[in-house]
Amino acid sequence: MFVYLDESGRLDAEDTAKRPTIAGVIIPEKSLNDATSTLLNLKRELCPPFINPEMYELKANKILRPSAGGWKIELAERFFCDYFVSLEDVRVVAVVCRRPSKLLKSNSDILPLHHIWLLTKIFNYMQENKPDEFASFVYDSQGNDADERLSREFTSYLYRHPQGQEFLRSITPTPLFVNSSLVPGIELADMIAGCLRHQADAYDEQNTSSPKKAYSNWHLSRYTRYKRIIEQKQAELSPNQYSIQYASKDAMERVLAHAEGKPLDNADVEPEDVKK
Repeated sequence: MFVYLDESGRLDAEDTAKRPTIAGVIIPEKSLNDATSTLLNLKRELCPPFINPEMYELKANKILRPSAGGWKIELAERFFCDYFVSLEDVRVVAVVCRRPSKLLKSNSDILPLHHIWLLTKIFNYMQENKPDEFASFVYDSQGNDADERLSREFTSYLYRHPQGQEFLRSITPTPLFVNSSLVPGIELADMIAGCLRHQADAYDEQNTSSPKKAYSNWHLSRYTRYKRIIEQKQAELSPNQYSIQYASKDAMERVLAHAEGKPLDNADVEPEDVKK
């Protein structure tokens, strides 16, 4: 079982994204070929003549941003309403964060807390639905240095933290890093993370008195419709857990404290969920 992960926006006080998001897409091996060929056929149908569909990478920051128009709107519509709906065995988990109030300290030994929240959801999904299988994590490569740092953080958490050691019952300890332009699973994770992030940003913006708005009511309606489709593919978890989590302000304070070296406790690895 593969879990493809990508982020939309950075968990950074200086990033433009107000609701940075990380998403994981769980795809069984038997479904990979169909997911790949169907997505390529969609690109061949909708990409304009000046774009090579075999080389075109679906990126939410190009297709879902408020300024996107024309064929990109149709591509997004078909991606969610036709292609994504057709993927019967795919399941989604995600954490929609808030832009932190200050810069996070960079510590090469600490796996960011929002990654741990996602790990927790995937572990619980595997234990409840695929207890005899293992999940391998596949990340979008960010370059050798960044990949090496995340791999070290990931492995260190699984081997050194008691909760991480428990996760080894369902999660392989070494993540994989791939070129997103060559792996449709990463494209899926990118589009889902981007949609959830834009929907949350638009929702927050429409409910504030900010005079300058990046999103219209039409954008919010569109993103919300896609979000409802994504929710139909949520990973099956126990009734008291959400597959798509909206982190509260208190939860984000724990993200900052964790980045600064505060030891994890059960409240950190089992955070409260805010459902929107």
